[in-house]
Parts: sequence; structure tokens; C-alpha cells
Amino acid sequence: MKLISSVITVTFLCASICLGNNADVNTGGLVLSVEVTNGTTNGHAVSGDSVTLTIYEHNKPVGRLEGKVGADGKALFENI
Repeated sequence: MKLISSVITVTFLCASICLGNNADVNTGGLVLSVEVTNGTTNGHAVSGDSVTLTIYEHNKPVGRLEGKVGADGKALFENI
């Protein structure tokens, strides 16, 4: 689960950087799609697994969203 959280955090940080330092990510227009894979030997399918997205501002958590992995292996967070 730590790996999934790390991937989501890195992905969100990259999205924030691409928007620019002065971008307001609370406008409700940002969509984050996260692909979840199980790379362990004989790993089970990830469909239906829970995904937690923690939003940080200045190294402090300011929001948390919960999602589920779909049949396509992706979790989608809309209107962030």
C-alpha cells in the first residue's frame, strides 16, 4: 500500500508542477487518473482495491480522497 500511496503522491506533485507554482488546484477542474498494478509474484488482480489520495500543501496534509480501482486497473479522482 505504501508503494501505491507514493505513486499517487508523485503523480499529484507532477500534476501540480505542470500547472505552475501559482496554480490554484482547488478550482475543481483537475482530474487525476492513477494506474494501479500488483507487481508481486503471483499477485492478485487489483480491481476493487481501495486507493487513498492525500493532498498536501506546504508539506501538510490538507485533503484526503478515497477511490476504488476499476476493472481497467485505474482509479479516477475528478474535480480535485
